[in-house]
Amino acid sequence: MSFLGAGSLLGAIAASIRSKRGLKTKIMLISSVVVAVMLILIGLNSNYIIASLLLFITGLFNIQFSTTANSTLQLNSKDNYRGRVMSVYSLAFAGATPLGSLFTGFISERLGPSQGFMLSGISIIVLVSIIRYIFWSNSKKIALK
Repeated sequence: MSFLGAGSLLGAIAASIRSKRGLKTKIMLISSVVVAVMLILIGLNSNYIIASLLLFITGLFNIQFSTTANSTLQLNSKDNYRGRVMSVYSLAFAGATPLGSLFTGFISERLGPSQGFMLSGISIIVLVSIIRYIFWSNSKKIALK
């Protein structure tokens, strides 16, 4: 957990430095995929030092994703809706954690912790792919109009 926290700290510092250059929505996609790959690699790994490095990278990119998602929503919301948008975002973000923990705990108990990490990473990749496909399809339809 210390390595995850150290990576998160460095990720937060990097995000604050990057914020001066504007939003980079590709960071949300890249960060989520990197976190997923790191989870899969953690599941495949049995070496403490390598696992520590993978957790550090996971923390770094997890914060990159969450700060970019948060600021993107806030900056793209109308002032009179921002509070509502952020409350739904907080509910979804905080509400997904117990569900994800339940899923991972169930899988880890049945199949083992390595498989829990790997299936969590695979789930992220599948969900990001679905969201990316939906977004890409809708952006093409908008461009055609």
